[in-house]
Amino acid sequence: MWEQYRKTLVPSQLFIAAACVTVYFLMGRQWFLVLMLFLVMQFGGIMGAAWATRLKARMTRADEELPLNRRR
Repeated sequence: MWEQYRKTLVPSQLFIAAACVTVYFLMGRQWFLVLMLFLVMQFGGIMGAAWATRLKARMTRADEELPLNRRR
């Protein structure tokens, strides 16, 4: 999972920072709202990386089970 998360770390964190700054200025400088947005987006990033890892493993496993891909 961490390999997948590291691949998207920089773009994800830049997007999260931009979203938090935007919300901070557009919503009247409410720190609690920005903190909740930040935490939810961080959680979503971690869960997305876990999901992507699981999907990649499932696809790899399914690909190896194809008849023409069997190793002899």
